[in-house]
Amino acid sequence: RYYRIGVITFYFIQGLSFATWASRIPDIKDVLHLSDGALGSILFALPLGQLAAMALSGFLVSRFGSRRILSIAACLYPAVLLLLGSVTTAWQLGLALLFFGICGNLSNISLNTQGVGVERLYRRSIMASFHGVWSLAGFTGAATGTLMVRYVIPPFLHFCIIAGIIYLLVWGAYKFLLEK
Repeated sequence: RYYRIGVITFYFIQGLSFATWASRIPDIKDVLHLSDGALGSILFALPLGQLAAMALSGFLVSRFGSRRILSIAACLYPAVLLLLGSVTTAWQLGLALLFFGICGNLSNISLNTQGVGVERLYRRSIMASFHGVWSLAGFTGAATGTLMVRYVIPPFLHFCIIAGIIYLLVWGAYKFLLEK
């Protein structure tokens, strides 16, 4: 049960990180004075980072274990979120999104490896519940973003608050990950 709680927490962290970024895309677009076309081109850096990290993620997880890689990725993901909140130029946004994609993929591959391990312990399919928590975190991130926009909280401060929460969750849930 503790392993399941640990993995659920990390799915929540991953979903919250992504949704927090997504909730503030319009604000960052406005701050950088980007057209829709320019923003669309820059946003493409995120999946490029994910794709670029695909083979690396698998290698790192098999070499060093999913627990270690997930712990590192879960700390880097909100750190890059802070970078996203502090960009002042389009090229900085593109570079930060590239790193955000890399961290997201490292987190995703190692987290799903943990999920498969916990699922084996349960001897039944529970992966859907993990992905459901990711979606719940998405709603949480969107709702939080809505409140931050309503109260005119700048993206960087918003991202700092979320990063602080995420670091507390990582600290609390790390011990409940499988040694895998």
